[in-house]
Amino acid sequence: MHFIRLAKLKFNFMEVTIMSNATAKNEIQAILREYLGNKKVPKVAEAVYAAMQTETHHTHNGKDFFINEDFRGALVLTMESMIKEHVQKVLLQYLEEDEIPECLEQLMEAIISTEENLTAEELETIVSQKADKNKIQAVLQEYMGNQKAVEVAEAVYTVVQTETHHTHNGKNFFINEDSRGALVLTVKSMIKENVKKILPGYLEEDKILECFEYLMAGINPTKKEMKAEIETISIEGSDSQIYLELLKHIPAKESESIFLSRLKRSVEAGVKPFKVPVYDPSIDENGYLQFVYGEKPAVGYSYEELEILALVSGYDIQLGTCNQWILFSATMIHRLIEEGWSEKDAFYSVCTNSAKIGNYRDSPNAKGELETTGLRKFAGKCDLANAAKILKDDESYDGEKYHTTGGGSYRDEGSEDPLALLCNTSIGSDMVGWFVL
Repeated sequence: MHFIRLAKLKFNFMEVTIMSNATAKNEIQAILREYLGNKKVPKVAEAVYAAMQTETHHTHNGKDFFINEDFRGALVLTMESMIKEHVQKVLLQYLEEDEIPECLEQLMEAIISTEENLTAEELETIVSQKADKNKIQAVLQEYMGNQKAVEVAEAVYTVVQTETHHTHNGKNFFINEDSRGALVLTVKSMIKENVKKILPGYLEEDKILECFEYLMAGINPTKKEMKAEIETISIEGSDSQIYLELLKHIPAKESESIFLSRLKRSVEAGVKPFKVPVYDPSIDENGYLQFVYGEKPAVGYSYEELEILALVSGYDIQLGTCNQWILFSATMIHRLIEEGWSEKDAFYSVCTNSAKIGNYRDSPNAKGELETTGLRKFAGKCDLANAAKILKDDESYDGEKYHTTGGGSYRDEGSEDPLALLCNTSIGSDMVGWFVL
């Protein structure tokens, strides 16, 4: 009965993985038989296969790297595979020294680092599977009464639903919450561990392992649902003719001279094109970042919290740099001029006094309070002030860490913190992360 049910609960990807694992073990055993007696072969093959499994192969922005674990279980990153070294340590225990090089060479030809045996499509199938309460309950009813099964199924299902599975630059990770509701990031799913904690309260000790195995056959980490595309404006890279034209501007104020000096530096920095959300970030009902109209900006978060929110957002976003902010400010000047502003007024409003293009204390119709996103739009961009913007830490920029820049907030006057100003300060409750794509 159990085996029939288990077969039904298994997903296709499990069968694919089992088959590929079995094939790898067979190849290893075939090679080892040339050097070892049949009795030792299975044991050594298992050890060699285990050595293979301890390493995973990943790609980050086109760069390959390998992940292993040290003796404490901590993740260790290397740029070259360590499998050969691991396998060699195994062979030293079973083979004569002069046999090791030849055997090792043959094994390495058959071994591929085991980061992903599945295609992207298969991986998408895995993470999109949702645990089914009915399946969970059906398994539990084999071990306990119907009433208890309903109660435990609810607890197990809750555990499954509270974990989400994400991908960041090709790297998979999982998000759970601790007892205080804070987000916790792990590189492995915690579902198994959390489900395992539930069963001892309801089952005899000798039944726990069996029940647990059947449950896990039908449970997979959940995946955060795809989110709506972010509405953005495009910012050209450092080599754009736009910036070269703006650098010809004759400054009327010291603030404009400072900005032009920074713009020259940002042009020389070789910044790639990027995008900026039209709206400041806010938090959706599930605690994730969103960039939409009519919501309270996500103020009050620490720098570390903003980095985590970006990582788990489901978007390929990060905090923008100082150089990116300067190019963004230059783009705002260019856009204002295209909308009919004079060059003089556009530079003045971005570099010297931005009261006309944001929600400052002295802006038109200002109420002296934080507004919801999208209420003021200039040159295609909303929320130019309202909340001051937190940038990526960059000590190489003037030797200091810049947390905020331009726009100031509803508490400031437009001349105190104009859009293009970079200001080094501690993070306050009127500041929001400035994210770029």
